[in-house]
Amino acid sequence: METPNNNISSVAVKMQNDGGSHATGSGGAPTGPPYRLKKSSRLYIYSVISTVFYVVIYCSYQLVIASYENYDKIKVNLGRPWFPFSLLGSQGVDMSDLQWYYFIVALPPFVPFALGYLLLTRRARLRACRTYLPLDPPAAAAAERAPSPTFGEAAGASAETPARHLLVCRNVAGLQLLHLGVGLLIGFAVSGPPALFALLLVTLNYYVIAPLYRRTRSFALSMGIMWVTHVALLFANNYYSGYAFAYFGLPFLDSLFPILIQWTTQYNMSVLRMIAFNNDYWENLDYTVFGGAVSLAEKRARVISKHRRTCVPCALIREKQGQLYHTAATSLGDGGQNHFNASAGGLVEQQKEGLLCYKCRTECPRPLQEYQSLLSYLAYVYYPPLFMAGPMISYNAYVSYCHHPQESANRKHDYTKYGGRVVRSAVVLCVFMHYIHITAMMLTDQNRPAEEQNTIVRAARGNTKSPTTSTTTTTTTWLPDSAASRKPQIYELLTLPQKSIFILYSLGFLWLKFDVIWKSFRFFAMLDGIDPPEDMRRCFSNTVTIRDFWRDWHASFNLWIVRYMYIPMGGNRRKLLSIFPIFFFIAIWHDIEMRLLHWAVFICAAFIPEVLISQWFTTTKMPLIVRIRRNIRLYQLLRVIACVTEMTLLVFANIIGFTIGSRGFGENGLANFFSEITLIFLVLYLNFFFFSAILAVQDRDQEAYDNYCYKQKFGLQ
Repeated sequence: METPNNNISSVAVKMQNDGGSHATGSGGAPTGPPYRLKKSSRLYIYSVISTVFYVVIYCSYQLVIASYENYDKIKVNLGRPWFPFSLLGSQGVDMSDLQWYYFIVALPPFVPFALGYLLLTRRARLRACRTYLPLDPPAAAAAERAPSPTFGEAAGASAETPARHLLVCRNVAGLQLLHLGVGLLIGFAVSGPPALFALLLVTLNYYVIAPLYRRTRSFALSMGIMWVTHVALLFANNYYSGYAFAYFGLPFLDSLFPILIQWTTQYNMSVLRMIAFNNDYWENLDYTVFGGAVSLAEKRARVISKHRRTCVPCALIREKQGQLYHTAATSLGDGGQNHFNASAGGLVEQQKEGLLCYKCRTECPRPLQEYQSLLSYLAYVYYPPLFMAGPMISYNAYVSYCHHPQESANRKHDYTKYGGRVVRSAVVLCVFMHYIHITAMMLTDQNRPAEEQNTIVRAARGNTKSPTTSTTTTTTTWLPDSAASRKPQIYELLTLPQKSIFILYSLGFLWLKFDVIWKSFRFFAMLDGIDPPEDMRRCFSNTVTIRDFWRDWHASFNLWIVRYMYIPMGGNRRKLLSIFPIFFFIAIWHDIEMRLLHWAVFICAAFIPEVLISQWFTTTKMPLIVRIRRNIRLYQLLRVIACVTEMTLLVFANIIGFTIGSRGFGENGLANFFSEITLIFLVLYLNFFFFSAILAVQDRDQEAYDNYCYKQKFGLQ
């Protein structure tokens, strides 16, 4: 969310000038603008200076020294430094991380390929003619017969279907055929003929799993069969290592040409899309086939109305498009005839769809015909910009963006600004890889002769078989725990301060790498008119709770979890019970390894107390707690202390699951690490996390304040 501009409103400007009074009601809940620590305050400035000192000067310096001291041992895993780093003292670039290696290698041919693809999709959109689809079946609309719309006949609809039951669309078959063709080309280019196994499983989902709800008329039974099937397939894919054509007498297809990435990696992303399609389709059946409480048209109208009244992102889009929106709404006129009024009203409503946010597009079901199209389904699963790594997008939103791309009054400015963010993160990562060799120290065995060290990376880049490590979207790209923990690695030779900084920076590298990769693919999709949710919304250390960390790290996956797992399992009514299956699925979806199951158990053990304590602290009417909530300074201090605790738990959870594994601290595990802790180290550690927590809490308070100001400006509820 962006910071409010200077013309936010006279009320908001006044609140910004006086610092934002934090009025409270009888229960201690805020009734005025949320409190936030002003950026001109001494505490905020000191926190920023201290954090910059610890990160940029002390921590980075320690790891640069460690990289230089161990250069002779890790140099076989380093490449030649790039220009201009070769002139600035860099001894080599660390390219031993597979995901980053593949991304860099694919970048030169990808750029012209992407430009050609965007030109073709733009032409396909321009050639797509307007059409109309009925929102409700004729039986549901029979009570309100009206003359056919004057703008053209509705595709697949009765001539007497009332205009308000029609959805203005585009004939996007050509566009989706292009999406499917290019997506399949990418899949076969990186995975070879075995990509056919993924295509087969995706097609079977459409013909076997998707129709279940219509056949059984039991949502719970259909959901159970779907989840058991897809989870079982994840285990089967892992057990059989992605299968082989040799099973069917076609062994030559297994080694026809080098395989860069196993098809099972892409298939894990496809699983999320298949489940999303099934759920969106089944939701549509409730309104169109099974006779729900409201019709599909009424459901869409309610969702759009709710977002008009309450949604800040929708209001920001309308503000940017204010002039265009006004022109579209007034150019139709009333025509002087009732049937023209009805048609015009329907048309204006659909022209507004280009001004809806992602969440609104997801919540608005599509016409039944669009769920019965195999082309639309396959195009969604294989949509090229998001096919390899995401971000995740719902089926409803994908189809909506195909018909009505995200509108922008100043596209050049928006695209330049976001592209600049991607380039900035990429530059920081390049500097990181040239001077701090995290992955090389992680991979290099301190006891193996130097001439044999590069066999690890060569094996990982070797190519007809699966790589040494998975290149999934969010898991580690280093050696699995079972391999990495058996032999002492270079990082185990570091001193305690260096080792602790190494652990923190390993998470930082993971965050920065995915920040570049995910934002690059999202930028590609934005240029194509599709605006998926943004992953990595904040720095990995900018977190207050475990829930906030997950919301910000893989934000699109979190939205998927909420819509397709959390809500169907009961939502807030069964919050605690849903935590275990959710994190179990997250673990096995990333990779079926014990370290990830350990991570899931660790997260659940920390998450449940967080939920219970947070819920009790914010709802209890105990006089002492109410007084604490009303005391802004004390309440903020408690939040900072809780934030330090949560950050510590998250560091240990994520290094177990996504970096060095549960036994990666050495032969004796965590006990060996804790035995080296000194008082000075503990003070420095708590000092760094304390100031980071102050900035994280201030960032949340500032966001709440900005959101309040936006609602005041746009008159939202």
